[in-house]
Amino acid sequence: APGVRKHMRVTVIDYKAGNLTSVLKTLHHLDAETQVTDGDLSLVESAERIVLPGVGHFAATQRLDATRLTGAIRAAIATGYHRALHLRSDVTCVMAGDGQMDPADLALIHAQQRAIAAEAAFFGYDLDSGSWTYDQAVCPVLPDELMLHYRRQFRDGAESLFTAIVPRGHDRVFVVPIVYRNATPFRSASGAERSIAVFNRVVPAGIAESAVQPDGKWLVLALCYADMVGADAHALKRVGNETGLTHAPVATLHLSEANSLREIVFTDRDAPGQYLVWNINLNDKGRVTAATHVKLSDYVAQVKNGAELTEKPMPQGKEPPVKVLPPQQEPPVKTTPQ
Repeated sequence: APGVRKHMRVTVIDYKAGNLTSVLKTLHHLDAETQVTDGDLSLVESAERIVLPGVGHFAATQRLDATRLTGAIRAAIATGYHRALHLRSDVTCVMAGDGQMDPADLALIHAQQRAIAAEAAFFGYDLDSGSWTYDQAVCPVLPDELMLHYRRQFRDGAESLFTAIVPRGHDRVFVVPIVYRNATPFRSASGAERSIAVFNRVVPAGIAESAVQPDGKWLVLALCYADMVGADAHALKRVGNETGLTHAPVATLHLSEANSLREIVFTDRDAPGQYLVWNINLNDKGRVTAATHVKLSDYVAQVKNGAELTEKPMPQGKEPPVKVLPPQQEPPVKTTPQ
């Protein structure tokens, strides 16, 4: 076939869903040297070329997550795209749909790679060692920046993680440290002064102030903050029929009549059998002053004498509630100086 180099090396990933035999026959017909793996990260990380045959079967692709191949594949896509830019390829195709990143954003990341690496190194992350992957968190209150989560998986199962805020304009790159090989900084990222300062810096003033009004997108603002500190949170809007979440608060904005402070409370189903309750305090300009989260176990109902447990359905409101507290019942607010 035209353009095919003799004895090119191709790594084929077998995730038990593709027509592996036909793919290998085709590659051998092109005189390619092939190696097949169903879980060896080193083969994927060192591959010259990668073929992932299959039809996108959801249950089968979970195998890629279980063997930690997903991150290595994403890293290979990014590396190949950057290589194509370096070679000034006439045509470079990257799928922009189906949850994939916009090629324009990939180009921006490539252009800012040195700045990202330098800022990460300042906080103790070495992007030149190991296999790092990144994903984009789409945050509506950050129209002028990309929010990226950088991860490195170690062979012992440990993980390093930080967030990079990459400007689409002429501002600087910011890094929020989260985890160092499963160890958190002295002050958790969720309430660290660094996290609060970066978030307040990159969210435009008008968007922040508008968001904390009773009819504003205050929950979106809070979720973006949680995402920046690595939570990947999903707010619970109503308890529904889950008995374990009986005591979990639904998303609520508390407004203070006395001093115009705000408190956003929401619940995130963190894992089976447990959940996080977030409290984010802000001023009337939408600037975060403090943030905390508490991990709680599911409520277990006690049933005595064989009695049946009955549940009262939650009211089906369309929007999370907004509650105005009188001064004597205001939530405590800790202000962090900027």
